[in-house]
Amino acid sequence: EGDGNHSAHRRHCYQRGYALEELNLRHNGIGDSGANAIASAITEAARLRAKTSGPLMSGQSSFVSPAGLLDDARYEPHCLRALRLGFNGISAVGAHSLSEALNAAVRAARLSLGDDAARDAPCVRELDLACNSIGPDGAKALAKALDGLEELDLGNNGIGDGGIKWLAKALKENTTLRKLIVSGNNVTAEGTFWVAESLSTNQDVRHLDLGSNEIGDAGAKDIAEDLRDNTGLHSLILRRNGIGDEGALELCNALDPIAGDMHQKTNAYLTELSLRGNLISDKAAIEVKRRVGLRMDVELQQRY
Repeated sequence: EGDGNHSAHRRHCYQRGYALEELNLRHNGIGDSGANAIASAITEAARLRAKTSGPLMSGQSSFVSPAGLLDDARYEPHCLRALRLGFNGISAVGAHSLSEALNAAVRAARLSLGDDAARDAPCVRELDLACNSIGPDGAKALAKALDGLEELDLGNNGIGDGGIKWLAKALKENTTLRKLIVSGNNVTAEGTFWVAESLSTNQDVRHLDLGSNEIGDAGAKDIAEDLRDNTGLHSLILRRNGIGDEGALELCNALDPIAGDMHQKTNAYLTELSLRGNLISDKAAIEVKRRVGLRMDVELQQRY
């Protein structure tokens, strides 16, 4: 009886099939060739979903499925939900391939389900490309594939001001992304201007990590100005950015009205603003704590 139950279970698994939800290949050195292979697999699944023989990704040939494959429940088209490819030596080349694949998956979902239902269709929602080398060009490519993504980690990728500009522009139109990590990317006040501008229009991102960049007081001021119009962001990480008293107090003013000016517009939605590891004096830190309490973390400042 035990063997019979086991056989029945195996038949059930074979008939029903189990889909892979998360693929974690961090620290494997897959490089661009590996990223391209994964992109091709995502695109092939997208073509199956759309039940089309036409290419959904530029530069790829048409696909003809084996007879009866699309009607076989065991091969119901599916797409990963989480793809983790950090620490893999992926450059802009691999980023371009992944961008096209993500777009192909979204297009296929819309073709087969319609725009409304496609929002809940299985597709890559979390993409981790931390600690690769996609650079500004890779960031530009991925900026075109934000639709459908909910979490994107591009920390330590050398995207610079050029790359962050493309991402910030895409955020103005995007409504799906909830978490964006762009720490350690040599972003200066110039790039921060574009990020700040996007915060005044995008009300959907909940967590933004700009830590370990070079935004300084000028960048902090730009963010503070546009934070006043933001109602969606809950967590903002600005650790280790060379921010001094001037920038810290401007951010504080964005969360708490200046004494005597109660009509000034402020942000009441941000609950975590981390400024650890900056250049804020003890005097300014005490002032920040007095006015906004735990909403701003100004502990462990650098001292020279």
